[in-house]
Amino acid sequence: MKVSRERRMINSNRSRVVLGIDFGATNLKALLMDKEGQIYQRFLESSEPERGPDATLNQIIDLAERARKDADSLGLNLTDIGIGTCGLINVKLSNLLYCLAGEMSLWKK
Repeated sequence: MKVSRERRMINSNRSRVVLGIDFGATNLKALLMDKEGQIYQRFLESSEPERGPDATLNQIIDLAERARKDADSLGLNLTDIGIGTCGLINVKLSNLLYCLAGEMSLWKK
């Protein structure tokens, strides 16, 4: 899977926002928020963990790309991304170590 790592200059005249992503067994939620806590955009869609980890990762990447485009169209600088999961992830081994959420508890790579 190819992930785009585009470098972009931050325009200091634009408000900075972060993207918070929460993915679980039933929903993928995200929001664009500034450091004062103002929410500029919310995202909510059903997750489909039965499709497997690669499909879920693609769904998260697609959501992040949409959020980046929305931030640009709102005149905002997306500077950071944080992701919350329903379990523990071993980044080096690319697998979900522990999760109480149904289908995702079976993910192995």
